[in-house]
Amino acid sequence: MIEGGARNRGYGGRLGRQAAAFAAVAALSLALLAGAAEARSRTDPEPMVDDAVAFIDALALTREKTGGLPESGWVRRWRGPVAVTIEGVAVPGFSAVVARSLARVSEWTGLPFRLTDGAPAGDRIVIRIRHHGVVAASYGMSDAVCLTSTYGEDGTLHRATIDISERYLDCLDHELMHAIGFNNHWHGDGVRRHVASVLAPRRSPDRRSAFSAWDILAIKTLYDASMAPGTERAEALIRARAILLEQTVIPAAGE
Repeated sequence: MIEGGARNRGYGGRLGRQAAAFAAVAALSLALLAGAAEARSRTDPEPMVDDAVAFIDALALTREKTGGLPESGWVRRWRGPVAVTIEGVAVPGFSAVVARSLARVSEWTGLPFRLTDGAPAGDRIVIRIRHHGVVAASYGMSDAVCLTSTYGEDGTLHRATIDISERYLDCLDHELMHAIGFNNHWHGDGVRRHVASVLAPRRSPDRRSAFSAWDILAIKTLYDASMAPGTERAEALIRARAILLEQTVIPAAGE
């Protein structure tokens, strides 16, 4: 039994070495295939563009009917300039945070989104900092902490109200993205890579507290001159693809 056992151990060792060799070859093959796929994706932008189009479509060009069924939407965006005011609970330093985010949004959209005092006439976004619990009570939703309502005509936005709980100020960029024309949340559907977004649900691994590289790409695309307010989804998707095919850089997975 000892001898047999020794032979069995020796036979098992040979099998183990063979299995290890096969595994190493397989791993090398997979690595080469992955490298080839990555090389193809770098030279052929179509797969990356497909993901970017799906991302923009999900966030900006589809609407949810009663019952959660999606339907085709249209381009919704501001023509500018847009005045932004802050109301409600005073939070030291928050106005500076808002001003920085607005400066970035202005850079990507090409429109002036400016923090102002008072109640100016014209297109306006109101950010209301509310006491914890008031947002939920106001909207009749127990889990509501930050909400945005937008108002427009024929795809052109004119008013938006952002309600933010004083305990969830980190949802600012999330709500600003809603306010500038992105109705929906990101659930990762229809893409082949990990796409991060400030519009992913709070507990999602895709969630970012500030604009991701994918969010920035989506904002720039939505505010391209060819994406006129009111453009129906089918035509908007064609235009978005054309815009994205001209991009030199599509964000990497997870950015």
